Amino acid sequence: MSDGAFCHYCRRARCECPDYLRKIATEFRAGLLADTPSDLMCYVVTLPLSGLFRFMGYEAELIEGEVDLAGDDPGSHIAGHYWIRIGNQIIDPTADQFNRYGLRMPPVYIGKLPKEYRALVPEGQNRGSMNQARRRVKAP
Repeated sequence: MSDGAFCHYCRRARCECPDYLRKIATEFRAGLLADTPSDLMCYVVTLPLSGLFRFMGYEAELIEGEVDLAGDDPGSHIAGHYWIRIGNQIIDPTADQFNRYGLRMPPVYIGKLPKEYRALVPEGQNRGSMNQARRRVKAP
């Protein structure tokens, strides 16, 4: 965060308050997507948003992973996805794109990693491209 900037919710600089991070992510998403649906826009939103968070002084990590959309048949329908990790919580500014598959997610999700999400590479390692990650994952 720049000098003098602070969380309007907890009054601390560079806090990890979910309400403050949600406000930033929601405004960023609205500015970038406008009225465009979030379907297939995860990388387009999370890459620059993670850069903004790092510019603000957060240790934001772009995570490449998968979301299991199968419901009753785990592993039968997997979608590649990107989200951001700050501390022990994730920020998914396009989580609502999975609602049509039955996951009931808000437009911007902040919290613990949902059970349907899985990172493809261990925390802190270089993630490469989504195509490289797909090659590393073996089909059942």
